[in-house]
Amino acid sequence: MQSHLKSIGRMTLSTFVSRVGLRFLLLADAIMIGRYSADQLAWAGAANATGGILLVLAPGLLIGCLIHAAGARASGDTQKVGPIWRAGLLYGTVAGVICMLLCLSGQWLLDLLGQTERVSVEGGHLMLWVGLGMPFHFAGFATLYTLEAIGRANAGARVLIPAVGANVILNALLVFDETAGLGADGALIATVLVRAGILVALVALLMSGTDRRAYGLDHWRLPPASEWRGLIRLGLAGGASLLGESAAFASLTIFAGWISERALAVYTIVYNVLSAIFTSALAVGVATSVEVAAARATGDKRGTIQAAAAGMLFGLGLMGAFGFNAWLFSDQIAGLFTSDPVTATAAAAVLGWLALFLLADGAQVCIHNAVRGMGDAWPTTLINLFCYVGLMTTLAWAFAIPGGQGVAGLLQGGLIASIVVVALQIWRFRVLVRREA
Repeated sequence: MQSHLKSIGRMTLSTFVSRVGLRFLLLADAIMIGRYSADQLAWAGAANATGGILLVLAPGLLIGCLIHAAGARASGDTQKVGPIWRAGLLYGTVAGVICMLLCLSGQWLLDLLGQTERVSVEGGHLMLWVGLGMPFHFAGFATLYTLEAIGRANAGARVLIPAVGANVILNALLVFDETAGLGADGALIATVLVRAGILVALVALLMSGTDRRAYGLDHWRLPPASEWRGLIRLGLAGGASLLGESAAFASLTIFAGWISERALAVYTIVYNVLSAIFTSALAVGVATSVEVAAARATGDKRGTIQAAAAGMLFGLGLMGAFGFNAWLFSDQIAGLFTSDPVTATAAAAVLGWLALFLLADGAQVCIHNAVRGMGDAWPTTLINLFCYVGLMTTLAWAFAIPGGQGVAGLLQGGLIASIVVVALQIWRFRVLVRREA
């Protein structure tokens, strides 16, 4: 297991930087919008939570690029990597355009979800900018996954670090500048521009590698049908899982809006902290998928089990450390997002529950990715849908509104659901390992 821990640790560092970079695009927007206006923070929170349901489809729909490319590399069939990436690039672009079109109905969606008229109008308007970034985001994930699968995870870090800096600079100009200052609109426009730049940079790095011929990246032919089928089979299941989870977490935003606009602002702060820290678990999950897929491709049953266990241990340690510090420095963290002392105090008060939730949710994303690395599609998805769409939303609503726990109740429901997911996914992983033996 020690070798798997080292391998996962090395890859996690680079993958973590890239995932943090992607998350910090939204986090920087939230911080800077919050400093500009607490009202606009709530509107942007509604837009990003609803449009974010579509944004987070990307890592699920494109997961086949990671699993298949890692397996091809481990088995020595490296020429398959190029067709896998090209299929993912086209598939991702089409999916991104569809999601962009769905964002045009943002105001109607927020009205349907019971938001106030002001939140629906302003948040629906902001969803237009969220939608424009979708095609770049989806195509970027296909390229990022391919780079990670062939051992070039550091390329993503090299792109995302300057991208975050560029986003902050553009935000400073477009949000606050006396001439160009556009508030929340400016922040989301800046993010669209940065997403486009990220895609161009990732493709350039992938194509500039000295091993591009070995990986079949220099042949621009339409990928064979077999590659499309493989990507779509895993992608639809992965996308459905993330769509369900995202819808479930977006429903928590809706519940917060039902409580009050202040509760919505508090949950927006908590959700952004959760999302920023959760990227560490996502990074470990990606590394775990690659390790499990590589071990499976070579028929190493013991290595497959050890890779999954190593991912779980590494993820729990990392999430525990981040969660503890979020609780320890809760006042300072909440103060970053708003200058309103009442909102900041309310957000700081629930960050202790967030720390507990992070442990359970971090464990589930690591074991979930291990099961994906085994090539599992719909059974894994059904487990997550049952627990998050069914169990979490029911418990969160019951604790938060009838139970009177407010935003803390939303996290309590998520904590219980995540513990159940971990138990069921471990069971599924064991079934798959025994089946392949």
